[in-house]
Amino acid sequence: MSTLKQNRRKFLKKTSLGLLGAGIINGRVVASNKKDTKQEPLKIKDYRILGRTGFKVSDIGMGNVTNEAVIGALLNSGLNYIDTSGWYQNGNGERIFAKAIEGFDRNKIFISTKIMSDTVPWSSKKEVIKKVYESLDRLRTDYIDCLMIHAASDTEIIKNKYFHSAMESLRKEGKIRHVGVASHGNSNMASGKKDTMEEIILSSIEDGRFDVILFIYNYASRNIGERILEQSDKHNIGTTIMKSNPLKYYASAKQILENQDNLSADEKKYFSQLVRFSEEAKLFFEINNLKSDDGTFRDLSIPYVLSNSNVGTVLYAFQNFNDIDKVLSLSGKKLSIDQKNSIANLIDSYGQIHCRLGCGICEAKCPNNVPVNTIMRYNYYFTVKGEEKNAMQLYGKLSGNKPDMCIDCEGYCEKSCPYNVMIRPLLSIAHKNLTLNSSLYT
Repeated sequence: MSTLKQNRRKFLKKTSLGLLGAGIINGRVVASNKKDTKQEPLKIKDYRILGRTGFKVSDIGMGNVTNEAVIGALLNSGLNYIDTSGWYQNGNGERIFAKAIEGFDRNKIFISTKIMSDTVPWSSKKEVIKKVYESLDRLRTDYIDCLMIHAASDTEIIKNKYFHSAMESLRKEGKIRHVGVASHGNSNMASGKKDTMEEIILSSIEDGRFDVILFIYNYASRNIGERILEQSDKHNIGTTIMKSNPLKYYASAKQILENQDNLSADEKKYFSQLVRFSEEAKLFFEINNLKSDDGTFRDLSIPYVLSNSNVGTVLYAFQNFNDIDKVLSLSGKKLSIDQKNSIANLIDSYGQIHCRLGCGICEAKCPNNVPVNTIMRYNYYFTVKGEEKNAMQLYGKLSGNKPDMCIDCEGYCEKSCPYNVMIRPLLSIAHKNLTLNSSLYT
């Protein structure tokens, strides 16, 4: 018997992947060798009520999309949720959407934009109102469907009196219809606050003044996301999901391990695990007749998230028409419980090499206040999303201590991590990627 056949048999037994062997998701074939001679234009297949807003949103929404033609095509496909921010491209993100939606029925599009505080936190109602009016001007719209706090990094900002006073006035004026909050977790270690994404989002739900939340949910960080979704359902809060695709399997891992002389012992241990994961991930796709052109689990990650009925919409940053074809085909698709468990088993068996974005538990134990969560997120932009330039620019602006503080550390972060993640080598690799200091391009 060949080694490949032996590996496949072991892999199927280990992860119960026989459940996925037919390549079926929610009664549909995921991928097939048989070519369909008739290709109909892709359309959104499912719409969901966005909590107390009452708006029926497409199950897949637009993240930070910067191509007007792509936006137009998405709107024509039935996608009707737009997520943007005054912070994206220094306001140009909003301007691009403004131009792209001309000619479309504004009332059928849900626009959510976000504002950040210059003073951290806001020190006046006037400052907040000014930010909102700047967004209204850039978006060329009379109203914003949902105005969110951008990247809330602690629970204090959730209760900021100037923000809420401004929201109350703007709602009465009809300038905004709903209020929301977005969070990746703590991003400002220098402040001394170490709130996690879960604590921040749950605080906003308990506050009662927020209608929509934006947070990280995927199969790698499913426990955190599902606790949030359970509470949002109880309070009728609209839920929007970012970073639904948390992983990339690395075809280059073996080459990096063999050719890099500057790897530390911990980094070599990490890449050895990554090589094994990559081999099993490849088998995963082969066995299930799936394709992964970008080396990620996207075609399973979006249906995984959509399988939770408490999810409103999953955001995706469409870059081109190729993305439209690939991602819109996932609208309306779900996984069974057994299928979800099969994917989770694969990820959990290599849980030590994947950081759970938004978790932040380890940061509270770091004596050097290294912003672990933020560094891991920037490396995610670099590796999974392919946004190398943006990730490096963000990292260059990041204040506070960097991973060079971790060289002689006893590993307080790793000792506190409930998932046994190899945090120190991951931080070191992220630093090399984000500074192009012997970049490993993982």
